[in-house]
Amino acid sequence: MNQTMYTAISGMNAFQQALSVTSNNIANANTTGYKKQSVVFNDLLYQNTMGSVAGGLYAGTNPMSFGSGSKIGAILTDYTAGSPTATGRNKDAALQGRGFFIAGDNAGGNIVYTRDGSFAVSDNNYLTTQQGKYVMGYATDKNGNVLNGNLQPIQIPLNSAIPGEATKTGSLSGNIPLDWGEKDTITSELSVYDNAGGKHKLQVNMKAATPDASGNVSYEYEIQMDGKALTPPVTGTLNYNAQGELTNPDALKNIQINSTVNGKQVNMGLNLSGLTNYGTNQVFSPTSDGKGAATVKDYAVTDSGYIAVSYSDGTVIPVAQLAVATFSNEDGLVKMGNGEYVPGLSSGDAVYGVAGQNGAGGISGSSLEGSNVDLSREFVNLMTYQSGFQGNTKVIRVADDVMKQIVNLIQ
Repeated sequence: MNQTMYTAISGMNAFQQALSVTSNNIANANTTGYKKQSVVFNDLLYQNTMGSVAGGLYAGTNPMSFGSGSKIGAILTDYTAGSPTATGRNKDAALQGRGFFIAGDNAGGNIVYTRDGSFAVSDNNYLTTQQGKYVMGYATDKNGNVLNGNLQPIQIPLNSAIPGEATKTGSLSGNIPLDWGEKDTITSELSVYDNAGGKHKLQVNMKAATPDASGNVSYEYEIQMDGKALTPPVTGTLNYNAQGELTNPDALKNIQINSTVNGKQVNMGLNLSGLTNYGTNQVFSPTSDGKGAATVKDYAVTDSGYIAVSYSDGTVIPVAQLAVATFSNEDGLVKMGNGEYVPGLSSGDAVYGVAGQNGAGGISGSSLEGSNVDLSREFVNLMTYQSGFQGNTKVIRVADDVMKQIVNLIQ
């Protein structure tokens, strides 16, 4: 009877451990990046009696094996990716497929691995996990190419600026209305940038003269910057025939403007050869190159794991890419809590790369990976393990009753 109890107790222990695994799955059904676990039951050591070989007048006999109960032989982790959920939060990232985000200290040591992409930003603008560990990645150029293979904490340049580009060329095309009053002045503007990225308004002021007997007319133009005449002045004429077409277009294709505004230089060529003088409405189309200096406005984790910085002029530039680690044997990883893993003896070494490399999956920005727990399956397991546990308790009661009956026989 003692053996019966020991066998039942082993079963109770095994089912209790299985219930613990299932309850942990249920408790983490909404934990970001959680990977569900399952148990494998093994039977315990057997007491065996040897059979006999057939021979002579009798047949052989089969061996008999008396089991000693059960145990948990393995606890397996299912690393299947959970479903991503869009959060709209610019710091979030969801891994889809294999791989782990990499985090550690500010020197790149004490590395841990996680599927939890609910990142934060420290007071000195480093991307961190919710536990305060630095998220690792690779610096990139403005085209998203990794600059070097050095794994390092990702710092977001929130207080930085990018220089502007000075305007080199501009043009003004369109139509000056034919019925424009004599000596009236009409103005069109272009946005231009100096060599420090400062923005200015370049005005083209045009004044009509009296047409001659053949219908030819000339318009005097003057270029101003921010409402002030240039030094030296930039002036000239637009000469039109009676059909409203320029007769001096070559002189207007590259009007040189060299101006100093508040100590900054504007050196550019202006093209006015696209202006006509037809009998239709006034319309102007100003264009120019260059752009102003800009400061950081926002940032976001984008698809493929880029950390992209948005500037005040609308420019978006990637500054880093999240590093992703893969392992040859994920089942060999050791869970540390807080969604963190460290390599175990059988996991193999981590292989570093980015999303889509070394068998790693992709990354969805502004999203989080959900738990891969199937609650309906866990509730079925819960009832199954509960029934198994209760069955073993009944075995103990029966064994206890039998022991009492044996004791009563002796009395």
